[in-house]
Amino acid sequence: MVSLVSMTPTLIEPGETVTITWSVADPSGVDTYNGKPRTRVSSLGTTSSNLYYTDIIRISGDRYNGVYRVSITVSGSHGTNDLLEIYARDNLDNDSYTTFPVQLEIVSG
Repeated sequence: MVSLVSMTPTLIEPGETVTITWSVADPSGVDTYNGKPRTRVSSLGTTSSNLYYTDIIRISGDRYNGVYRVSITVSGSHGTNDLLEIYARDNLDNDSYTTFPVQLEIVSG
């Protein structure tokens, strides 16, 4: 189960960076890919985290119940309200995509 912990800031200009923190709890544990946890931001508007999970950091917990973080530079147009989608895969090869509605607003300076 994926839960959003936070996104900061939530009001940005195009090209600025946001930090997204989320938790993943699964009784079989989060799978790994080349030693990295297999969870990522699959979509934040037209942006996503690294496809190979290299920018994801587990900041607390363990593979069964952990909190993860990534910083992403967002490129979107003025007035955009972007949905956030987080991907996770457990050790039984079950994929999960969880969508969180309108988490970010892009404004013009």
